[in-house]
Amino acid sequence: MVRRHGCALPYTQMIIANQFISDAEYRAKTFATSRGDGINTDDRPLVVQIAGSDPDTLLECARMLQNHCDAIDLNLGCPQHRAITDGYGASLLHKEKWPTVSQIVRLLSATLSVPIWCKIRLIPNNQTPAFAEMLQASGCKLITVHGRYASATRRRNGAADLDAIRAVKDAVSIPVVANGNVRGVEDLQRNMRLTGADGIMVGEAILVNPYIFEGSQTPENPSDIIREYLEICAQVPPAAFSIISARQHIRNFLRPNVRSNSPQFKEALQRAVTIPEILTVAMIPKKQFCRTWNIWIFSVELAKPENLFIP
Repeated sequence: MVRRHGCALPYTQMIIANQFISDAEYRAKTFATSRGDGINTDDRPLVVQIAGSDPDTLLECARMLQNHCDAIDLNLGCPQHRAITDGYGASLLHKEKWPTVSQIVRLLSATLSVPIWCKIRLIPNNQTPAFAEMLQASGCKLITVHGRYASATRRRNGAADLDAIRAVKDAVSIPVVANGNVRGVEDLQRNMRLTGADGIMVGEAILVNPYIFEGSQTPENPSDIIREYLEICAQVPPAAFSIISARQHIRNFLRPNVRSNSPQFKEALQRAVTIPEILTVAMIPKKQFCRTWNIWIFSVELAKPENLFIP
């Protein structure tokens, strides 16, 4: 969907290397060529992001994926508790881990048929530029900088430090992508200008407005987004569809006006188990939305965009 609307280079979700190698069920959920991931021409270009701390394990995982993507991105910024506990993501930003990171990047860069990229967060005491220089010297071909420090409990607390991203851009000659502080269309060019970055990565904002890269503001009424997304869901192979994920995306699309805070809406959406049912809940005329939960009697065609449910 985001490819249709201006996103030049989508990334996969973060793939845990050792789990991807050993767990067939995990592979099927995260990246499966059998359903077309990285195979179909409309799924390229594509960057696959992997995470781990053991060089050989990361290499094995990357080798399984390299023929189905255009770059492998090493996650060096995930601040989640599991990442810190298991020694990957942001835990590799600590200076004592830099030799391991360099070893990983050198190994992947020298062995893979696609370039190795890295996504990082800021490091205290102004060490981020030096870390970026080390990555470049080790063979990294592109660095994405999330302009915040790693915190397991406050991952997006406060504004991203765009000046710190600029410092990384000034320190290296490879492309730098800025991540953070994009809430709307107007932030895209502003962040490019302030950081000097070669590109902008958007995470949270694109979940609400997948049209952001084509210059469209977040719509007050996201009915077109909802319809287009669910049409795509109906076309993908069953193995690639998750009803749980679909419900979450609908909540995100409706966040500007519904804010996912209505108990009635949450309960109705949770009861939806098919695409038509999800569409009915999302597009139901607001005046007819009530606690009777007899919601399936309404025709989807009768749910006009201007009547999109608002609690």
